[in-house]
Amino acid sequence: MIKNIIFDCDGVLVDTVTPHYQIMAEYLTEHGITMTADEIVAKHSGAMWKSFFPILEKEFGVKLPESCYGDLRDAMLTYDRAVGLDACTDVEKLLRDPSFKKACASNSKTPTVKEHITNHGWNDVFETIVGVDLIDNPKPAPDIYLMALEKAGFKPSETIVVEDSPTGVKAGKMAGMQVMAYTGVYPNKAERTALMKEAGADWVMDNYNEILEFLTGAADKAA
Repeated sequence: MIKNIIFDCDGVLVDTVTPHYQIMAEYLTEHGITMTADEIVAKHSGAMWKSFFPILEKEFGVKLPESCYGDLRDAMLTYDRAVGLDACTDVEKLLRDPSFKKACASNSKTPTVKEHITNHGWNDVFETIVGVDLIDNPKPAPDIYLMALEKAGFKPSETIVVEDSPTGVKAGKMAGMQVMAYTGVYPNKAERTALMKEAGADWVMDNYNEILEFLTGAADKAA
């Protein structure tokens, strides 16, 4: 019986995909890596920047500034605080459903995740929050989900992971849990669905009303 849901943050709770990848595209273009935001989304797939950027440097034959990680992080945080990030459509309904406990496990740093959660009034929702700074190996390694599972006090069989990237899907599966892939923030649903299935997602859905109906229905059947 599903009792616990572990959410990724970016692209699952808050829509960082639309603004952040546009900021990244503009920055990379300024430094000789000409890509659209959609092209970056297709290539990036939730990987850590420190593994993704060297691939782009080799492909385009350029060297990014050593400050690129800090530059981008600062630009994104400035945007987040000045403009604000939208919650993913209808995610609030699932977060407020009392049928499940909720945790968050993200490749972003814990203070950043907590800031997003606070800004949307979700401090009372998440009893467990694990960021990449608390573990040794980021997704696609299972470490972050294993820690979130241990802190939440549930078994893998009692938990579903909600992810938006192939990297995150692989991490959840390696941790022994079933994974629901959410594609709601991505424009090319068919392409994204194929990526999620290839990564091993158990289900792929693009809206939280459908996900809530599915999860509550599964819980009722198991009761």
